[in-house]
This record gives sequence, C-alpha cells and structure tokens, in this order.
Amino acid sequence: MGECLSGINTNKKNFISMKKQLFFIFLVFSYALRAQSPGGVSNNLQIWVKADAGTGTTTDNAQVATWLNQKSGGVNGIANQGMPGYYADPGTGARPIYRAATSIPSFNFNPAIEIVSTDGYRSGYKFPLGFPDNNTNALTSYTHLTRTTTATYRSVFVMNGTGVSTNPTNIAGVYQSPFFGTQGNRPEFYNEKESGDVLFGTNTINTVGTNVPSIQSYYNNLSGSNMNYLFGNNGLLYGGPSNNVSSVGNYPGMVLLMDNDGGNSSSSLAGDRIGEFVLYSGTQTPAERQRVNSYLAYKYGVTLDQGTAQSYIASNGTTRMGDHTATAASTYNKNIAGIGRDDGSALHQKQSNSINTDRVQVVLASGSFASSNATNSSNLNDMQFLSWGDNGLRRNYSTPIVPPGGSRANYRMDAIWKVQRTSGFTQPVTVALPATPPNTIYLVRSTNDDLWC
Repeated sequence: MGECLSGINTNKKNFISMKKQLFFIFLVFSYALRAQSPGGVSNNLQIWVKADAGTGTTTDNAQVATWLNQKSGGVNGIANQGMPGYYADPGTGARPIYRAATSIPSFNFNPAIEIVSTDGYRSGYKFPLGFPDNNTNALTSYTHLTRTTTATYRSVFVMNGTGVSTNPTNIAGVYQSPFFGTQGNRPEFYNEKESGDVLFGTNTINTVGTNVPSIQSYYNNLSGSNMNYLFGNNGLLYGGPSNNVSSVGNYPGMVLLMDNDGGNSSSSLAGDRIGEFVLYSGTQTPAERQRVNSYLAYKYGVTLDQGTAQSYIASNGTTRMGDHTATAASTYNKNIAGIGRDDGSALHQKQSNSINTDRVQVVLASGSFASSNATNSSNLNDMQFLSWGDNGLRRNYSTPIVPPGGSRANYRMDAIWKVQRTSGFTQPVTVALPATPPNTIYLVRSTNDDLWC
C-alpha cells in the first residue's frame, strides 16, 4: 500500500515539522518466538557485534574494552590486542570508544564504535577462535562502517593464516593473513602469500572520505578447487577480482576487526566508525544476503542500490519492509528509509531518515521525536513497517499548483515521497523536515502523484 506526500508553501520556503495521525485497519496475527540473527539468517553465524548492545556503556567517548558477541556462545571482541609478531598492543589509551547517537547523525539515531588514533599499531578488536575450523573455509561478511579519509590501505577485518601458525588463538602474521578492506576508495582483498593486492571490478565506494556509512560485504564461494571472492556495497555486486585467488585454507582461527595496516606512525583508521560487524562461516544464497543487507539498511537509513530494483525483506523471508519492485519503484527509490519492528532481527527502528547528504531529508518518528532511537518510548508491533522513498528532486518550492478550494498555496516542493506501510500499521507518526527559517507549510497526502499539477 502506498501514498504520495509533498509539501506546499505560499512563500516558497522550507517547511517545519508537523504531526499527522494515521488511522488504518488493525490486523491481528499469531507470531512464534524465534532466535534473533541479522535478517533472520542464523546458519553458520560466528560473529555479530553491534554498537547498540554489548558495549558495557552508553556514555559518549567512553572506552569499550570488550564488545560482546550477540551470537549465542560466540567469542567476544577484545580491544587492541595487536597482531603477535608484527605490532604490539597499543595499550589502554588507544582503545576504541563508544559514540552516542546524538553525536553522530549519520548513523540514523543509532550509536557506533569509533577507532581512535593508533600511531601505527594494530587497533580494533580481536576475536580468538572467531572463525572456527570448517570444511570449506567459505565466508560471508557484512560491515556497516564509515571511511572518513582515503588512506591508501585500510582493512575492515583480518583473518588468521595457516602457513606459519596452526594455533587458532594466535594469528600467523601479516604476510600469511588475508586482509579485507579498501585501497583508496576501492574494495580490496590482500594476501601476500597468495596474490598480493586484489581489487574488485572498477567501481569505487563513493562514501569513502566522508562521514556517511555504507554496508560493505566480502564473501566467497568454492568453485572446483578455486575460491571465488566477491564484494558488494549497499547490495550492489562489484566486478570480479583483478587477480585469481585459489587458496581454500587460510581462515580458521582469530579474526581482527578494523585492524590498522597503514604502516608505522599511521593513524589512518582514526575516526572510522562501526555500527555492526557480522561474519558467517559459510556461503549465503542471494536471498539470504538480501535479508541481511535489508536489516542493516533499514536500521541505519541506507539506500540499497536500485540499479536493479531490490526490496527490503524482513527476517521471515516474505514480508517486504519496503517494496521497490512495485509500481513507480523506479521513480520513488531515492533516499529510502523506514520505521518498523522485526523481532527475528532484533530490529526496532522507531525514528528514521535517509543518511544521504545530497538532499535535505524528511524524518519520521513513531509517536514523538526523541534524541535517539533508544530513547524513543513508542512501541511498534512485530512485522509492522512504514517506509518511504522520494523522486530525488530538489527540496525547493518551484512547481506551480492550482489547489482545490482556494489559493492557500501556489507552489509545491519538487520532491515527492512515496510512503508504503504494511497492512495493520496503525501508529501515529510525526513528520518533519529541517527548516531555516521556519515557515507555514502544508503536507499534501494523495493516492497518486498528480498533486494538483
């Protein structure tokens, strides 16, 4: 179900927030409790850490010495243990810190973990036995993070290598260990033992060098005796690797998250932030990857790539949090965001906006706005979602209209939002758009996008 919204204004100014009650039919259905996992995908899950759980603090700039694994029975992340045989532990002064949602608006009212200056040391979190022995050494990873500068080499995570050490609690050393990260603004796999630098396709990650996060996914699958490596960013699959990588025996053992490989006296990871890190010891189907990407994108206000239309799928595999294969999907598929609840993913996003920075973004909240998603006191029902996307046009008022019943307004905003809701979504919502200076506005609700044009 979808509706179109736009703002109108006689003075052609930006509009301020207003509250609108939405009343719809409420549908009741049964719901079975189930274990929580990203996108409801639990098979082969090894590491799931997120900044809104398991940090031991909610104080801005407080150190996080241990990051608790949300996977039941999984190993926890230990801050700044270094890489044995290469760089030592930089010490307690360089531990990652907790950043409150109020201090980092690009995380969609959610907190993050921030890497601090390391002066060349290995920094981040060590997960001993984070990737246990398995038969295939297949992996699938997802990291929601920012890359605030364009330093040459920046790893997202590092796996254990088996060429030097077979001890699964110690890493083999930099020249035996696969690095997954970026080189400049391009995704990279690096392993000195096998093939050196491997870049994926020709696409760049356009958020590198900004405070805007993206969802970076490195994964592989076994084809004959070769292990094929793949990379996706916000659900877009990049081209194949520049070099062939054939080893199938690199991974069991330790995992290092956000390890600094910028070289001595390098602080290249300083300021980078992580919302979540998810690691599986298996190759996932496209449907499973879509569910995990959907969960992360919906929570953090990320627009999944719509070059080929893809919807946001809930943990049950059927409910569409946002349907972008529907009518007009190709028009209203920019700056996508939503509010909703999915107990299978431990998702309860109560206020949201698109984190894209090229346009002023509309913000919606269940009930009233709060300083963060966690402090919003409203309670949504499981599998209930309200999502929106716009046509990508400007936020100024330049489209003339002839409204019915008089001339309260003469122009409407060029941007139009298409709003979708799951059947039964009944909660009142607050709608807002940043305004300087404030002005009288009208919110137009329509079942189509004619809007009196």
